[in-house]
Amino acid sequence: MRKPLTDNQRLDHYVWFRVTSEIEGAPVPFFICQGSALTPEYHSLTNIQQPMPDHIIIKICLSHGGLYGSAQGKVPLKPGQAIVRIFGEREVWDCYDPNHSGPWEFLGLIFRGPAAMVVVQGLIKQFGRILSFPLDGPALQRLMTISKQPSHFFDIAAADAGRLVMEVLMTLAEHSEEPQTSHGSDHLVYQAVRTIQQRIEDDLNVSELADILDVSREHLARSFRETLGQGPASRITQEKISEACRLLRYTQLPIKSVMHRVGYTSNTVFYRAFRRFAGMPPGQFRQQGRLLVSSHFADVVADSIHSEKAVPTNLEESDHD
Repeated sequence: MRKPLTDNQRLDHYVWFRVTSEIEGAPVPFFICQGSALTPEYHSLTNIQQPMPDHIIIKICLSHGGLYGSAQGKVPLKPGQAIVRIFGEREVWDCYDPNHSGPWEFLGLIFRGPAAMVVVQGLIKQFGRILSFPLDGPALQRLMTISKQPSHFFDIAAADAGRLVMEVLMTLAEHSEEPQTSHGSDHLVYQAVRTIQQRIEDDLNVSELADILDVSREHLARSFRETLGQGPASRITQEKISEACRLLRYTQLPIKSVMHRVGYTSNTVFYRAFRRFAGMPPGQFRQQGRLLVSSHFADVVADSIHSEKAVPTNLEESDHD
């Protein structure tokens, strides 16, 4: 039965996981749904959500109509693409494409666990935020079957829960190893972004990137503008600051060490770039992440006594309300 949540979204199917005898550190699925965004008002950043530290969300596009967004602009999403985000991140988002007519259909999975977080961070570092997930494969069929449980709860043993999450992550890894198209600007930009991510610690510039890819600087810049709507220099900075944000949020490295890890040698240049892309200095970004975690502890204790959950009004509100 379809659940109309607001004027701009609905859930067609949804399920909460009940994992028995959780294994410490193992992946744990939390919530799954098949949903649709219906209007341009749908935006993952504008819906109120309680903090869920260390939870991860994957949205698998089942149709056209969605956009992936960052400080550098928005990229149209295609069926079979999946976007990966960690709860609490404000530098990336997804939303409805205002140029699209009809619903944007997706399948969303929320999960947690240190082991899963390590794999997700590795996927983001190697392949970026937009990955590939086959719509005709067994992994998606299994997820869709689970989401249709009429009771809206799915009991699963800890070992099976871990295998389910890792199957999803390994499917993403397997099908994101190659670009979705093997020719043209998309392929070149895919190779360029992957090179940037693999050499994130280097002080890489556009000319060096073009030399590595054996193309002219002009051709590389044109391909980036056609495919991503941004230039390669901007994307290099974006990837570096995105990795810096990850290190600040999930490690205890000093800010200067983070700066060096992403290829900066000048404090002034790093701080200026970080402010431009993240909207605040690195120290404030790290402190906000810590406040999110500490403010969530009381909610977790209080919410754990409830056995019933209300239908979430947004995929990212699917916590212990």
